[in-house]
Amino acid sequence: MLTLIEREEVSRGLAAKRSFSSIARILKRSPSTISREVHRDGGRNAYRAAHFVHLTVHLRHIPHKVSKRPLNPT
Repeated sequence: MLTLIEREEVSRGLAAKRSFSSIARILKRSPSTISREVHRDGGRNAYRAAHFVHLTVHLRHIPHKVSKRPLNPT
């Protein structure tokens, strides 16, 4: 997962019409990581770093699935 600073750099790179590979080199990340990040948030034309951070914070607060196994099996 990318940090907010990395997401902002991705956003600037896209605005400058850079390729995923060149953005990845700057961030020392895999081009596939950049590609997944951008496509997950709507593609090259819709990508916004701050918008995705808001969604990420929201998704962290979704409770985990409760286990059906008893805590103390007897």
